[in-house]
Parts: sequence; structure tokens; C-alpha cells
Amino acid sequence: MLNRRQRNVRTQAKARLESWIAARPPAGYLGEKTFPASDPSGGKRYDVDSYGPSPNFIA
Repeated sequence: MLNRRQRNVRTQAKARLESWIAARPPAGYLGEKTFPASDPSGGKRYDVDSYGPSPNFIA
């Protein structure tokens, strides 16, 4: 179980990630982006690779 501080750190990082994705074009994004948590211990972060309708998703 996460304590309140740990939940808040992750919630803030996720909120930054979601606002960044919302600002991207709807056609998708090719690249990498990392959203580290404010407390860097333990490797807490959200990573985005590519998303959307692009050729790299076709098997």
C-alpha cells in the first residue's frame, strides 16, 4: 500500500503526463518523453513512447 505522500507524488506525475498528451495532436506522437515524480527515489516516473495511428504499431 502507498501512503498519502507516495500517492500524491505519483498523482502529480500522472497529471503532468495526461496534460502533455492532451496537448499533442490527435494523429499521435512518435518519440519518447519521461515524466519523473518530484521525489526521484525509487525510480518513480511515467514514460511515454509512441502512441497513435502510425506505422510502428502495424505488426
